[in-house]
Amino acid sequence: GAQAGLSKVEAVMQLKSLEVHPDKCCHLLIGNKKNLDLIRNQIEKNPLKYMNKPIKEKKSEKWLGDFCHNEGVSKSVTETMRQRKVRAKNAIFEINAIIEDTRMQIIGGAVGAIDIFELAVLPMLLHNCETWTEISDDDIKELEELQVLFYNILFQVPSSCPKPGGVWETGAILIENQITKKKLSFGKYLQQQKDTELSKQVFEEQTKMKFPGMK
Repeated sequence: GAQAGLSKVEAVMQLKSLEVHPDKCCHLLIGNKKNLDLIRNQIEKNPLKYMNKPIKEKKSEKWLGDFCHNEGVSKSVTETMRQRKVRAKNAIFEINAIIEDTRMQIIGGAVGAIDIFELAVLPMLLHNCETWTEISDDDIKELEELQVLFYNILFQVPSSCPKPGGVWETGAILIENQITKKKLSFGKYLQQQKDTELSKQVFEEQTKMKFPGMK
């Protein structure tokens, strides 16, 4: 089945005079260990090929801004956060460098730093969080530690300062609540779609069958 799909993709690409770099093609295997071992044995005997070149297996791969991991949804969120945390932390220190400029040492200067964090850093960090249906408590904790780091740097307070302090002072929303808000907004958007829309039909079918999804 998978090889037949690859053959169709290859035919379509040739028909449209397009190319896909074979070395950048990969496949992910998702499921329980017993089934995965069986599938890997089958692939070892009959490798998946594109343009007559074997396609390698990967544990994770970036897709539409998120990372898909072969260990499931929760691990995919963890991998996505691992990739984004570094950029977010670097951005926080860059914001700190901006507010330390003498031109920012005015009344209300910190508002600019908060705006940059909330309008640039957080959207990058929480992109597609509506689909994080199995985010772990550890991942939420790490996200909120980044939020705490930003406010500690902004107000020049030590790490021993009570963690909710920055949120209290600025009236910010905790990361966990921001994720919940986005999920609820997305759920409402799906409910308000027309009955002819595929997204609405999938949403209603998942609800009817009580499939795992947004919590």
